[in-house]
Amino acid sequence: MAQRGGHERRVRHVAFPTVNRNGSGRLIRLECVAYLDRHDHPQTPDRRFDEVIRRERGRNGDVNPPFTFFDTNPRIGNGYDLTGESFQLAVVIADRMVRHGYSERRPVIATGRLPDSDGTIGAVDETDFDGKLNVLFELASTDCVFCFPRINGTGPASAKLTRLAMERRVTLRPVDRLEELEDLWTRPAVSVWLKMARWVGLLIRHVAGWLGSLHRAALVATLTAAMILLVIALLSHDDVGDSSEAGSTSINTSGRYGAYQTLFCDPLVRALKSAYLPGYRCTLSAGTMENILRVLKWPTSVSLGQLDMLALEALKRPELLKSITVIRQDFACEGLWMVTRDPELTFRQISVWARRIPFVLPPQGSGPAASFAFLQLNDPEGLGRGSDANKRYVADATAVINEVASSPDNAVGFFVQFADPENANFRLIASQGLSLIPVASDEIQQIKLNGEAVYRTQVFGLRSGDVKTSCTPVAIITGAPEVFSNDPNKADDQKDLIDRIRKLPAERLLPQPTSFARVVSSAGRYVNDAMRELMDLIRNGT
Repeated sequence: MAQRGGHERRVRHVAFPTVNRNGSGRLIRLECVAYLDRHDHPQTPDRRFDEVIRRERGRNGDVNPPFTFFDTNPRIGNGYDLTGESFQLAVVIADRMVRHGYSERRPVIATGRLPDSDGTIGAVDETDFDGKLNVLFELASTDCVFCFPRINGTGPASAKLTRLAMERRVTLRPVDRLEELEDLWTRPAVSVWLKMARWVGLLIRHVAGWLGSLHRAALVATLTAAMILLVIALLSHDDVGDSSEAGSTSINTSGRYGAYQTLFCDPLVRALKSAYLPGYRCTLSAGTMENILRVLKWPTSVSLGQLDMLALEALKRPELLKSITVIRQDFACEGLWMVTRDPELTFRQISVWARRIPFVLPPQGSGPAASFAFLQLNDPEGLGRGSDANKRYVADATAVINEVASSPDNAVGFFVQFADPENANFRLIASQGLSLIPVASDEIQQIKLNGEAVYRTQVFGLRSGDVKTSCTPVAIITGAPEVFSNDPNKADDQKDLIDRIRKLPAERLLPQPTSFARVVSSAGRYVNDAMRELMDLIRNGT
């Protein structure tokens, strides 16, 4: 894994897959050291490593970078030679992580070419890519991250990639450009606050030059204090753990800014504390699939997730429901949505023409992509006739909307989203002049799990008016008490946990004003008031 000494930083958790002429393959692990107090050209085991590293550093404007040493395991040139250029993406990722630090602690496996000097990630030969996927199935650790060219994720490879995500818990990162992977070597949350702090500092310097009165100076102090409160609140939230801290007392959520993490987790933490079940923490994850797997590994943990993804897994593994208890599914529902440029298109028509329609979906392995696969599975004569060749995957729901807006082939996008009328994605749909299509049919309403409907039909109030669509309930799951059959005390504790959460009024599981929310709300009010007065002063020329 990545390590750092006093004046050096090491990265040992980046690798690239290789396949030889006989079809067998292996993972080549990169071993990198950056000497932070020395500056020189990189030392590499292969001149092609050196070429791509220098080219990408030049493109990125890196001046006088630290001296870096690269090696591989197994060692290249010692009876093991490379052909092709698909190693380039992994080498550049490792170079940036070892020089800048890292935010991703899981193993990172990457394949892809960097043929030009513009950061574009070039495709890997289709046959070669299939062989590399076989290497991942055979040799990659679970919970790793796989970065690859987006273009390679379409067509025949898509089914195998979905299996990797579902069966091996691999986080898929299909990308078009190197910059899409910046989160691997930066910490976005911190950098945002640093930028805000710099902005406040700049504002204070400018304002302080021409504000003299005590009242006006107090306004500047208010702005500064409010920003400090926001930063402290963000950095001191002690009920949040990253994905590496998952365990028996985790409440497994989503990404740092996802609704499961930001809206629904805190009420669960408080409920469990009041039931004398302390120590539970909101723990980040890659989403529903990873949350299911965590409950199987740590039965006392609690997970949030899409009910339809649980149903999809239960279809593939019927024994799953013997180990998992659905505590409740009655407090929130994520809407299923399609988006198109054609204002006359309906969901019924999409089902009829599915075999010819190009679909744009969020990333393979994501919850929405799994929802679409589940709908296809349960509607074989409609959506199920859509082929993998007609699917293309993009980074997220926002990318789905932008892709549909710019597509020349009248593609239809699909995403899963809480129906917040102020959500940026719904505003983007309106600004792009697209049509939002509710996803609802008799076939969808007939899908059941253990005799209960997997989807509901719900009316959501959006800016464009009330819209009725299907939605997948947010499920709270944990391990079944029966898995503790040999330990009556643990079985009883598990029953208490389930009973406590089931007895909570549904409204208690919806977002409540937390300490962080109060700080943001209060600070935001003071900032807005202060900014209004400051702008009045500026307009008046005082």
